[in-house]
Formats: sequence, structure tokens, C-alpha cells
Amino acid sequence: MIAETGNTPSTAVPCAGTDTATWIRRHALKFRERLEHRILLDSSKKGKVVLGVMQSPRLGTSLRINNIRCTTCTYNCVYCEGGGPAVVSTVRRECLSPYELYIVVKNALEELAAKGTHIDWLSFNPTSEPTIDIALWREIGLLRDLGIPIAVFTNASLVWNPLVLDSLHCADYVSLKVDSVDEDTWRRINRPHTCLSLDQILRGIADFSRTYAGTLTTETMLVRGVNDSIQELERTGVFLCTLKRSHSYFMTPGPQTVAEPALGPDPAFMERAAVYIRDHIPAAELVPLPMERV
Repeated sequence: MIAETGNTPSTAVPCAGTDTATWIRRHALKFRERLEHRILLDSSKKGKVVLGVMQSPRLGTSLRINNIRCTTCTYNCVYCEGGGPAVVSTVRRECLSPYELYIVVKNALEELAAKGTHIDWLSFNPTSEPTIDIALWREIGLLRDLGIPIAVFTNASLVWNPLVLDSLHCADYVSLKVDSVDEDTWRRINRPHTCLSLDQILRGIADFSRTYAGTLTTETMLVRGVNDSIQELERTGVFLCTLKRSHSYFMTPGPQTVAEPALGPDPAFMERAAVYIRDHIPAAELVPLPMERV
């Protein structure tokens, strides 16, 4: 015998006149609504997933998405805008529930639409490395339902991994970091995890460029005293010219939260670099001021 509680129990069986399929569908929708409500109640979680609306000449208006739960990266770049990751690692893991990410992004888009803001792109552009997230391909797949093209900005350190390639092939736009093709310079500027190999990364970039069907671009950060020489620029340019790419951007560091921030090259080098890029690297440009990532 069931004791009376004074509360109205949830319906365990379909009501009279309601077919089973309709009942199941109704209760599934109610469960989904409750789940979405609980996710959105966590404002701190929402803030970690959506980093804001960004304006860019490349992608127009984009919604910047963070799919990394903590600041874990494969690199510890000298110019990192966040002052460097808490953990340098190459271990891929599920960082966030894909459904949770989808709900937060969907809600953000609804709020922006209510304000009259149109979003051109969804951009996986966290302060860490997005391909560390082993569920990246699932997240991209879920976000497809929103009908907005998807971009991924990656430092390319794991592009040799077939599972990472599968995720990147799901995106409409991919930006790969190529700061240097010289081993010593690469280690000085990107400060990679010790298990990474530059030759393996460069081979992975080249292979990916030949098979990727979307828009592929590269980013090269020019840092004073590290890779700011015409010889470095020439070697990087030769490699970029072997890639099947849409465009390459040469950039300078922006503001960083570190005691001794990396600086951009001096004006004299920037002038020489602009001429060299114009004359020797097709579909490339030098951005003379710090370029805000989309």
C-alpha cells in the first residue's frame, strides 16, 4: 500500500484518450525543458562556454565559444593573451558535455537575436587549445542544427592525430598556427609539450591542407627577438606556399597578462616584412597592429 503524501504524483501511465507515442513525446519534451533550465541556471557555466561576440574582417560577427573546461594547452606561447595555461598537456579528454555546450550556445543566440544581433559564425576560439577536447566533433555536429557555419582556431599541434583531423573536417573554416618551421625558433616561441615534434606537425598540416574541403587559413605571430628576421620569414613562406590554403595572416602580439610581455617587431622590420610578404607569399598579408582573434 502506497502512503498518501499530499503531492500530486507524476503520471506513470498515459491518460485516457492519449496514445502511448504522444505521452512519451510529451514527457520527453518536459524532461528536456527541465534539463535545459538547470543548465542555464548555472550562470558561471554559461560564462565559461560563451566568451562573447567578436567582430572580424575575416568572419564578420562571430560568437566565440570555449569548449575547454580549464586552461589546458599543448603550448605555452610567449605571447599567450592569458599569461599561459595552467597545464601543458597533449592528453585529449572530454572537457564539457556536448549537450551542455549546445544548450548554452543556443540560448546565447536566442538572446542575441532578441536584441537584433545577427551572428555570422560560431567560432571555437578558446583561450586554450580546442582540439584537446575529444568531443569536439560531437559539439560541432550538435551546433550544425543551429544553421550557422562553424570555425575552429587551433595551434595545429595535434593535427597529425587522425581523430583530431576528423573533428577539423567537420568545420567550415579552420585556422592553423604556423609561427615557425625552424625547430629551435618553434621551441622558443611556442614552448611546446616535450612529446611534440615539429616535423610531425608540419607533415600533418600539409596533409590536412590537401584533403580539407572548407576554408583553410594560417596565422603566424611575429615576435621581436624570436622570429623577426627575413630568413625566418622566407622559410615560413616557402612552407606556406606548399599548402592548399585560402589565406595566411602575419600578426603581432596583443595585450598579455604576463610580467614581461612579448613584443612585436620594430617598425623597420615590419616595413621589410610587408614588402617580402607582398612579393613572395601569395594570398598572404601582414597585419601591422595587434589583430584581435575572432
